[in-house]
Amino acid sequence: MKYIKYILIITLSACLAGCSKETLDLWNTSNKLWFANVDTLVMASFKKLPANENEFNVKVPVQMAGKTADHDRKFTVEVLKDKRNPETSYKIDDPVVPADSIRGAFKLKITKTPNLVTETDTVTFILRSAGEFETGLATNLRCTVIITNKYTKPAWWYDNQCGAYSEAKHEVLFTVFGNDDDIRGGGATTYSNSYNWGHVDALYNLWKLNTYCEQNGLPFRFANGK
Repeated sequence: MKYIKYILIITLSACLAGCSKETLDLWNTSNKLWFANVDTLVMASFKKLPANENEFNVKVPVQMAGKTADHDRKFTVEVLKDKRNPETSYKIDDPVVPADSIRGAFKLKITKTPNLVTETDTVTFILRSAGEFETGLATNLRCTVIITNKYTKPAWWYDNQCGAYSEAKHEVLFTVFGNDDDIRGGGATTYSNSYNWGHVDALYNLWKLNTYCEQNGLPFRFANGK
């Protein structure tokens, strides 16, 4: 029994020694704030909105470690790297962690401008220590927002299954499904194969897309090499 206890003590000591100073500081000091992902990337494409919509409202989430409060708390987010084209128009609004919550967000109001039809612009934001919050995980303090009025290749797109990406194919996604959500459906969260393209949702949705292409005489298919 003593032998087992010694093993447990040694193991626990090793685990504590393996904790980085940043991790320990994060949980033992004041309220810390960070973006949910490392170098968060947000896509803001007006192509996902009705043609008559001229404003895109993006909500960028943050999370915190520390104590909740009985009041809304403002946090500070600044522009780290600004837009390339002065015509691109956006406004930061309402960076707040609501009362009794450990999650918050800031809103970005983007205006549709003519330059976005032919070019894609980006803005990078960074969280700053101020007021009731200090910055948390150093790897999660930046967020880049991609602003465009063009279709962009979805993260889930896999050329071996969908063929080479094109804006024409992207238009078909919206025509058939009304969105460009992951066509793998339930397969996007299972592990039946490396990319989950064998899931019934993926197979059925590819069939629907290719049926539409065939019926409308389109010169491409959602398949490898087509």
